[in-house]
Amino acid sequence: PQPGCLAAREDFDLLTGLQELVINQIDALAKSGLLSKPTRPLVETDVLGAEGTWDGQYFYNNFEVAYVPFWRSPAYSSLFDALDKNGGFVSRRWGDGPVRSLTLLHMASQDQVIKLEGIPYWHQNLVRLSREKLNSLRLHVYS
Repeated sequence: PQPGCLAAREDFDLLTGLQELVINQIDALAKSGLLSKPTRPLVETDVLGAEGTWDGQYFYNNFEVAYVPFWRSPAYSSLFDALDKNGGFVSRRWGDGPVRSLTLLHMASQDQVIKLEGIPYWHQNLVRLSREKLNSLRLHVYS
């Protein structure tokens, strides 16, 4: 994957059925006319695993700038309702990160998603800082 594009990786046991359900629902939405599939979907970029399948990595969404009408659209509402009825949010602990990432991969075009690279990020055991910022923190902590 491109640096800064996808960050976290979920346990595949937790994600069982999620990708298939999202793809099936998006195909059904397109056939019903509720969704126009993008001509250059984000999924066509190099954000997939070596075999061309989703490898469980997803966008961190602890900080995001979102176009609210996309997430309130009838197509996304229908997709979310289908995921909710499936029960995976409770039985498999599907989180918002994987669900939103798969949705963007299949429903958003490449020009609708902007990678915010270079923004410092710290969450539990993961720290993403520029080399300069990391060095300045070391000076403050250890000096």
